Amino acid sequence: MYYIGIDVSKKGLAVFDGKKDLKFINKEGLTSFKKYLKKKYHLSEIAIIFEPTGVYLLYLKEFCAENSIKAYIVNPKKSHNFTRALGRRSKTDKIDARILYQFHKLIDSKDIKVPIVDQQTKALASYLVSYEFALKQRISLFHHLESLRDKKLIALMRKDLKRAKKLEDKIFDDIKEYLVNE
Repeated sequence: MYYIGIDVSKKGLAVFDGKKDLKFINKEGLTSFKKYLKKKYHLSEIAIIFEPTGVYLLYLKEFCAENSIKAYIVNPKKSHNFTRALGRRSKTDKIDARILYQFHKLIDSKDIKVPIVDQQTKALASYLVSYEFALKQRISLFHHLESLRDKKLIALMRKDLKRAKKLEDKIFDDIKEYLVNE
């Protein structure tokens, strides 16, 4: 079994295969990543190790499922503790990918499987990411509003803050409804 550590982020996939550090741009870079894997390995002989990282996790999880690539999704708390045990403090995508690669030493081989991605999981993940975005947007607007002194701008931002709160509440209600109906 060949292990590959991947740090998934907005910027892309930081990859460490035990020998080389590589970088692939998210989603679009998955095609290049697949070509790289096929060139170096048999897909059935590799295991990708990564942490769950927002919506970007879904792209990589789907990629593994569609290509029958085994994966192990590391609990972030375990990864954090492992990093501390190794005495690493500097957090970069490259270092994280290397640490995730080293994490393979702790994994029971029966826990490494081809991920299953169902439509329900995909839909719920989209809702949750949208909710997080709406929440952050509302909080950002609130903090911006607190810094304003111009009455016209304050009125405008208050209106926008109400709109943002309605959007946040609507998405939250949709999530609750989705969970009840599924």
